[in-house]
Amino acid sequence: HARTVSIELAAVQQTIATVKAGMAGRIVVGAGPSLAANVMPAVLQELATRSPRLQVAVVEGVVADLMGKLQVGALDLFIGTRSEKPVDRQLTGQPLFEDVIAVVAGRAHPIHRRRKLQLADLLEHAWALPDDENSLSAGCRRLFAAAGLPPPVPEVVTNSLLCLEGLLMGGAHLSVAPFNRRPWASEAYRPVRLDGARWSREIWLYTSARRKPSPAALAFTEGLRQVCARLA
Repeated sequence: HARTVSIELAAVQQTIATVKAGMAGRIVVGAGPSLAANVMPAVLQELATRSPRLQVAVVEGVVADLMGKLQVGALDLFIGTRSEKPVDRQLTGQPLFEDVIAVVAGRAHPIHRRRKLQLADLLEHAWALPDDENSLSAGCRRLFAAAGLPPPVPEVVTNSLLCLEGLLMGGAHLSVAPFNRRPWASEAYRPVRLDGARWSREIWLYTSARRKPSPAALAFTEGLRQVCARLA
């Protein structure tokens, strides 16, 4: 009986040590739509090796909504584009990497056959874009405004990457999307051949300034940094 109790106590102690080390437990993280689809899978794969018993719940949303969730404790942390507005004192943010954004079209789109393409030429085509609160749409508006052009008026507005990719594969629409030489670069589309149709955005990690990060949060952050180091 004493041996059984000793074994059970050792098991409990091992479980506690595992949780404290961040190898187990549960964490709720947020991510913008494109980051949830592109970056988060790489982080989760990294964690599957480093902390296989750690459960991660992923919440997708725009930065403003994710900030609100982080403030009230509904998230442990989130990754998103750098906020253009001052960050609440309850939150802290730190840069992770730069993401390259491009005007893209399905691989069968006729725009890929055009030569001497100008930014104004893109307005002749149908567009599908995320809603106005999405940083990708905001970047698109700035791109055209900098050239003294009106922004494209989308025929389709959706934050669903699956919907956007489906439209782009159909070959009729233009859009904007992260496009980097990375494993997750989509096969559904490619950038248009126009140097002025790209820009970059900073991706940040946001955490609470009021709450001490849990071991699970620290383990996730370390896995995230390992992935981001490979993106530099």
